[in-house]
Amino acid sequence: MLSKNISKEEILRKGNANLEWYCRNLKSLKEKYAGQYVAVYDRKVVDSDDSPDTLVARLKNNTSIDQRWAFVQYVSKPGERSVPG
Repeated sequence: MLSKNISKEEILRKGNANLEWYCRNLKSLKEKYAGQYVAVYDRKVVDSDDSPDTLVARLKNNTSIDQRWAFVQYVSKPGERSVPG
């Protein structure tokens, strides 16, 4: 069962760990996931999709992870400067 009592420090620590992993691995992520949204959990990609809404919906239904700790980010294509609108 997932704990509901989580400190702000724990939220920041886990969120920062996933963000740092994403930044350190961005080159390899671009090779595999360019143009997609990725969900990073425990310093690994657990899912990806072209649609952020579809990805988040799947994360909500994934009982093997605590979605509060999942970091969702768009991986840009070569030469792309922003998230597609």
